[in-house]
Amino acid sequence: FSVFEEPVSAKMGYDKVSDHKQAGAEYIVSADMSCLMHQKGCADRLDLDLKFIHIAQILNGARA
Repeated sequence: FSVFEEPVSAKMGYDKVSDHKQAGAEYIVSADMSCLMHQKGCADRLDLDLKFIHIAQILNGARA
């Protein structure tokens, strides 16, 4: 999706991370690594202090 609809994908990513930050989130957890990487890139470009972690890392005892 991000390859064929890059402008839409970017807008969705920026909107998502902005909403997460506005809601007070510190961590974003998902089972979809590509989604996490996309959102992390968006958050980094917007200079938002959010942490991204895969659910498997949490289940394995990782701390972000």
